[in-house]
Amino acid sequence: MFLRAEEYAVLPPIWRPGLGHIRIRCFTRTRYACRTSSTGQPSPTVAANGRIRDLAAELGEEYDWDFLCECDDPFCTERLTLAPSSYDDLRARHVPVLAAGHPVAAAALVRSISAQLREEATALRNQAEQQTRRAHRNRAAAARRIDLVCQTCGYDIWVDDPPPRCPVCRADDWHEI
Repeated sequence: MFLRAEEYAVLPPIWRPGLGHIRIRCFTRTRYACRTSSTGQPSPTVAANGRIRDLAAELGEEYDWDFLCECDDPFCTERLTLAPSSYDDLRARHVPVLAAGHPVAAAALVRSISAQLREEATALRNQAEQQTRRAHRNRAAAARRIDLVCQTCGYDIWVDDPPPRCPVCRADDWHEI
């Protein structure tokens, strides 16, 4: 559900030191959106929090800012005071900003878990590709090596190029196995 222009008053103004009260306009598209409605657009509180984060970037990130609770209640006016970096961490982990005791929407929880699973799957895929490259490199190196045995003393060695003399008995008669 999105707020109409006359419903912006539901989102209370936020007070900032030196700036007074700031009224946040709720834009429907923002780069910080993670919760979406059935139409695929971000919820009003997620969009408002994205705008608050944009203001924090413009006006100074050294302050803590009041972000709105992103629970399921459309009339929730709870605020959470967060540093912009903490808000960015929550967004990076796809975790909604919630006041204490407020339930997360089931859909948001599922989206959060699926985003984490996608990130883990990408990491595992990258690890598997690295292991495959390493195995091909090791197999190619092993194919170049030869197993030699000294005919005099029985010294066994795996090498790329045979040494001129046996390091044990100083003989030069190698036999390839």
